[in-house]
Amino acid sequence: MPLRPTVTIVGRFEDRTLIGDRRVSMSDAALVRLGWGTWAMSIALVAAGVAMLLAVHYGFPGVAAYDYWRESTVLPTVYATVGLMITKNRPRHPVGWLLVGFALIGALQLAFGQYAVLAAASGLPARSYALWASNQAQGASVGLLVLILLLFPTGRLPSPRWRLVAWSLVAGLSLVLAVQALMPGDVTDFPGTPNPFGVAALAPVLAPMDVVGGVLLVGGIIGAFASLAVRLRRSQGRERQQIKWFVYVGLLGIAAIILLPFLTGQATTHDDGLVNAVFNPWLLAPSALAITVATSIVRHRLYDIDRVINRTLVYVVLTALLAAVYAAGVLIVGRLLDPVDGQSELAVAASTLAVALLFQPARRRVQTAVDRRFNRTGYDAAQAVSAFSSRLRAEIELDTVRDDLLTVIDQTIEPAQVSLWLRRTAYSLCHRWRTVSPRQLYA
Repeated sequence: MPLRPTVTIVGRFEDRTLIGDRRVSMSDAALVRLGWGTWAMSIALVAAGVAMLLAVHYGFPGVAAYDYWRESTVLPTVYATVGLMITKNRPRHPVGWLLVGFALIGALQLAFGQYAVLAAASGLPARSYALWASNQAQGASVGLLVLILLLFPTGRLPSPRWRLVAWSLVAGLSLVLAVQALMPGDVTDFPGTPNPFGVAALAPVLAPMDVVGGVLLVGGIIGAFASLAVRLRRSQGRERQQIKWFVYVGLLGIAAIILLPFLTGQATTHDDGLVNAVFNPWLLAPSALAITVATSIVRHRLYDIDRVINRTLVYVVLTALLAAVYAAGVLIVGRLLDPVDGQSELAVAASTLAVALLFQPARRRVQTAVDRRFNRTGYDAAQAVSAFSSRLRAEIELDTVRDDLLTVIDQTIEPAQVSLWLRRTAYSLCHRWRTVSPRQLYA
């Protein structure tokens, strides 16, 4: 009877299960309730800010809204929601609370800032105090974002030596906020509005404090980015996948901030309508980064990042290559057909056809090059499987096939142990052929 082989692989695979329902202690339950309460407070403050925004818009036509109303409306809502998702699943994870804290401070910024606009339009009191509070909230929220960089994804510093970076960041932010709060003169970003808490006698002291605070803050920001690079270099397994997601979305956000205004025409037209509201990179990039942080921490579809990065690299390189071919074709063929001005519809058509014909061959070559350079393990595995398939078509000796099969499995999957079974089809009997470890395989 013909034997049908069955391979059993025992691997060193990581746990990829999502966080499910589990019993939590009373302290964890209290933290979850606190997360819900903070989320509700943030949403309520955002709703109050939006209500004042509508009151100004319809009650006082022509009065401009608070300058940062888009950012302080969208971002606190997104950050509060994703922060709540983390605190529900990981109540003691600091990153979740940093996201929730950012949302609460951002909501306060909107409420105070929009109240200041309403107060200026309707004559309500305490306008300068509201602007002062809004300005302080904006500075504090930026500091929380940098702390997320320093603690992501484990919620701990990379090592005890990085405490100096954390203290530099906290001390620098505290000094800058203190100087901003007490410096006499106008409120930052709001000319003509005197600082209600400014102390003229402290001006000689506040100036050097501002310099020291700025140096410490810049050092902490640079250290936070450096810690992310160090984590990426040292990490393995799940943590490496988490950091890859974070870095990938962060780089996309930076690219969007740089390129999207030019692609949508905002850089020249200053469009303040729907395009600016939907495609504003200062909204898209931070929102995507917060969603990525939450996705990475709760490990949802975490292991797809390698494929996403691979495809992104392939299509970015392919797009640049085909764009260069198209531009060169239009320029060269156009000059050949019309030496005067180089404009030719035939050159455009020929270049378009050339790009269409080159798409599939170029994509395959770019895919191979990217795999060879950035995904060497997957490339080697594909080559090993292809070579085994070629040998299998010409090999009839079962012992040789067995050794080749076990070798390919070890090279591609790298299991801790491999078991090979042969099953007789007619009698459904199983016969264990051989179980080997990689060390035995190459002995």
